[in-house]
Amino acid sequence: MPLHLDTNKKRYLNSDDRKVVYFSCKSAMVDGKIPRGVFKRVANSMGSNRSTVSRQWESVSRALAPLLDNHPETAHAQIIAANGHIFDPGFSSRRKGKYKHDRGALRTTIKEVPLQQRRSMRKLSRKLHIPRTSLRRMQAKKKLKEGETGDPSNIFQPTRKSTLKPTLTDMNKLTRLNFCLEQIDTESRHGRASYKFHGQYNKVHLDEKWFFLTRNKETYILLDDEELPDRATKHKSHITKVMFLCAQARPRKDHATGAIWDGKIGMWPIGHYTTALRNSCNRPAGTTEWQNDNVDHESYRELLTNEVFPAILEKWPTNEFQEPGFKILVQQDGAGGHTSADDPEIINWIYEQGLEDQFEVYTQPANSPDLNINDLGLFNALQQAYHDCTPKTSVEIIECVQKTFKDYPWQAVDRLFVTLQSVFNEIIDCGGHNTYKIPHMNKERLQRLGILPRQLDVSPNADGYL
Repeated sequence: MPLHLDTNKKRYLNSDDRKVVYFSCKSAMVDGKIPRGVFKRVANSMGSNRSTVSRQWESVSRALAPLLDNHPETAHAQIIAANGHIFDPGFSSRRKGKYKHDRGALRTTIKEVPLQQRRSMRKLSRKLHIPRTSLRRMQAKKKLKEGETGDPSNIFQPTRKSTLKPTLTDMNKLTRLNFCLEQIDTESRHGRASYKFHGQYNKVHLDEKWFFLTRNKETYILLDDEELPDRATKHKSHITKVMFLCAQARPRKDHATGAIWDGKIGMWPIGHYTTALRNSCNRPAGTTEWQNDNVDHESYRELLTNEVFPAILEKWPTNEFQEPGFKILVQQDGAGGHTSADDPEIINWIYEQGLEDQFEVYTQPANSPDLNINDLGLFNALQQAYHDCTPKTSVEIIECVQKTFKDYPWQAVDRLFVTLQSVFNEIIDCGGHNTYKIPHMNKERLQRLGILPRQLDVSPNADGYL
């Protein structure tokens, strides 16, 4: 017959319980010994375990022994009953509170430990001389939402990651603040409590990114009869990689066709194709290969005028060009190889197309990757999806990246533009700084319900700058 343990029985006895255990067992003693079955009978009467009662009897007996050494055995009960306050410490539990480690004192001690020595529970455990499992039990399983209360014993937050951000000068902060204020639609109030941001429907965000053949560290799920693959390279800098220039606009409905335009202008590799002249262990002669090019002013300008700008004019909804005051704004970062807004060849190209009033290239504020939709989240999403492919050459990298870009859902891109508007608000609230956390808006659910806002309300703090 299987043995079933009752896990609901008391394992902790307070001072009064320990007195009951002691006197019950003492009164049942015969010739100075505890008869068989007494511990079990006392445990059943107290809703506890036999082992707990036995352990408490031995503990109390040891604690009272020094106080009763000079008294005969038969007088123990009478002496204790008459002078109970003297012997109370003998019945007190060694357990001082609900927890072994005082949470208040532990908080104070941990705050004195530098954050660099708190990167893992294992390191903190060595520093505090407390078992790692004990610290794990004090860690919350989930981050509490606003208004929720958790277990007071959980003094640690879930593991948090810190991202290194660009250092901003006072001029950087002022430029960032002014840039965000320029995104406010000053005609959107009309009796409302607050302004709204422009919908960003006339913006094209440009940026470059390297895509690598493989990552330095990869995680796999293997069967019990499988082995990890051998992955080797001379150096991490030798990993095959290709740089891409991405141009992305905000998705919207094309009123001329009635279809959804995904806003994807293009994803161009920066370099040129070559043909292998000799055989090697990796490929035979005549194989098509990709050679990366350095991005300088001339190559970047040619890429814009030959690829990016024509693609914008080709894919942009044509009916929007007839709207009064419509202008396409191409936003780039301030990398060294990029052209300036007054580059003569760029201006000449715009005039040749007859778009002098409908096309403009400008540079985003310095040290502000959070103001570009690509750096804000698009590149991370594309990279995660790209690594599900298994390219083996630079040519296959190009194919995989362009397919990943093409297959990426336009709904996710649309949510990123809403996130960008929330970043505008955060920058305004902190005076141009980047010490903020992107707020959670549950955008995916709102989009699924068809109530995702196209333009966010501007923070009330902007009124002080307008």
